[in-house]
Amino acid sequence: MAGCQTLLSPIVSCGPPGVVLSRPVILSMDHCFDACLDNWAVRLKKQNYEGAWEDVLLMGEELVSEPYYCQLEAETCRLFTEQLGTFALVGESLHMGAAKRLRLVLFSDAYCSTLEYNIRVYCMDDTQDVFKVSCYLLSVSSY
Repeated sequence: MAGCQTLLSPIVSCGPPGVVLSRPVILSMDHCFDACLDNWAVRLKKQNYEGAWEDVLLMGEELVSEPYYCQLEAETCRLFTEQLGTFALVGESLHMGAAKRLRLVLFSDAYCSTLEYNIRVYCMDDTQDVFKVSCYLLSVSSY
């Protein structure tokens, strides 16, 4: 990401990359931003063969002739595509009205013999995948 850009969705990968399908498929991915495009410049990015990220679509300026189309809902983006690969939504706020949903997650030991608990607080994007993966990794890690 460059400049003031922020990741607004999980990185979604389906493949093998570069496969062209005979019919479009719909990829659904959660996002964590206020879905008002007046507040955000949102780009769909795709990872190329060298591993670099390329802008493939600016939300709100889709053309029928482009190989990608995004339908934006309150917490989900549906990507219509004929090409498989690795995708993500990246945004840049246009003014102070731009909002990104975050979730505070607290972790502690399940049981403590004293009244001294260690509490860890994490601030994460409000998407189901980030929450599930982070909870799993934090639960299996040693403190």
